[in-house]
Amino acid sequence: MVTPQQYRLVIQKLPPLMKQVLRNESMTATNMVMEDVFKLKPAQGDAMMVIIQDLIAREITPAQIRGRVDLDLKLPPNVAAAFTRELLGRVVLPMEWYVGNVEGLIRELGGQPEEYLRQAQEFFPEVYAHTPTARPVTPSAPAITPNPTPEVQPILANLEERLTTFKGRAEILLRLTALSQHVEAVAAKKLIDQKRSQELIQALDALSYAVNTQDLNPLEVQAVKRRLTKVVNDIGQLPA
Repeated sequence: MVTPQQYRLVIQKLPPLMKQVLRNESMTATNMVMEDVFKLKPAQGDAMMVIIQDLIAREITPAQIRGRVDLDLKLPPNVAAAFTRELLGRVVLPMEWYVGNVEGLIRELGGQPEEYLRQAQEFFPEVYAHTPTARPVTPSAPAITPNPTPEVQPILANLEERLTTFKGRAEILLRLTALSQHVEAVAAKKLIDQKRSQELIQALDALSYAVNTQDLNPLEVQAVKRRLTKVVNDIGQLPA
């Protein structure tokens, strides 16, 4: 199992296309839907996020997900099979080119990969706009042009609550990484000077360190919220 610190390093080294997939709003929304549909308890929701992170870090393969679901979520066998099938089809399938075969596993669990594939093509056009290679590149003309800073508003939503759970902190860390990448991209276009970009990136790194703290007290939560709101608002005003 990767620690939050290790996972952050993994995220930084991912291919550009994988970073796009993880930044996609559909990924966060799908995780939340999975929790609602299967009525997961908070600890089970956290366990699901750990499984996904371990997969992305290549600590496990897609074929090992079912075993981890049985071990960590402790769902009834029929529910565990359905949960694994949905997790593979709705969350893992857009990463198949990176993590390994998924469609065959969906069939083994009684699912139809084609149904999940249609949804993946709609929600993750960046993946299916071209054929990824061993070193995928960001498509020059994705089917849907993202907002320059799509993470700005979602990262502030329910912030206090999310800072108190493992799953919430993991989501925030993902979005902080995406914001750092956006600042770097803006700096690369010379739309802001190097000093300003470094100030913003250092602020994001400091926030990431704070968010990684496991037990923030109420005062620390408020301090992180104030700093994060200011930095996010500053980034939201950057030129596209």
